[in-house]
Amino acid sequence: MKTLILILVNTFVMAQTGHSVRFLKQNSLPKYFPETSKRLGLCDEIYFLIKKQIVGSSEKIYIDEKLYPIKRILSMLDSGQGNVYCGAGRNEKREKMFIYSKLPVYYVSNVVAAKKDETFIPQSISDLISKDIVVGAYNGTSSARFLKNHRGIRLNDRYTSFSQAFKELAHTNLRYFYYHDLGLNYMISDSGLPLKVIPTKFRTVPQWIIYSKKTPKVMIDQIESAIKKLHEKKLIHKVWRKFF
Repeated sequence: MKTLILILVNTFVMAQTGHSVRFLKQNSLPKYFPETSKRLGLCDEIYFLIKKQIVGSSEKIYIDEKLYPIKRILSMLDSGQGNVYCGAGRNEKREKMFIYSKLPVYYVSNVVAAKKDETFIPQSISDLISKDIVVGAYNGTSSARFLKNHRGIRLNDRYTSFSQAFKELAHTNLRYFYYHDLGLNYMISDSGLPLKVIPTKFRTVPQWIIYSKKTPKVMIDQIESAIKKLHEKKLIHKVWRKFF
């Protein structure tokens, strides 16, 4: 009943304001920045470019500036409280629940952060295994799960705080921390610690826009057309270069 009421309220508000689809933002820097920030995140910029490609977008698209955790976003998309989300990985469960964009909107690569004076540059997961090096990772992430699939890797995925992980990386015998480049490039630079991101890309995976199945098809088609134009005009590639 509560979910039904929220959907009805949301539908009424959107009808009153003339908006037909609601774009959602995640509490994940630098994918999204809060409205009060003077900066735009990667997906903030992609949303902006999509809106520019759609005629009458100010009446058709409402960007919800509140930052939500990912579980809340997926729930909102599933129930129809939200319609569009930028920055989704792909898996079987999500493919059953949502509609994926035909083209990816960016790519992330797994990399490692290390101390500024680290001299060993691993070129593969095998290098980390052969050197018997303990690698840190954030608990519960796809990055940590990927490492666990490699027999022989010495993984410490107890970390639930990036700031704590980076402090240990800088000041203890922990040599590497494994995560994706979008997050590490931003967080290491922002940390002020004597750390660096090593350029080796251990794997690269596409990230997508996903739609609620309750989103009007006419709007999905317009957004898909906009994404295609962003690729054809190389506009989306210019955004990527700001973050990778």
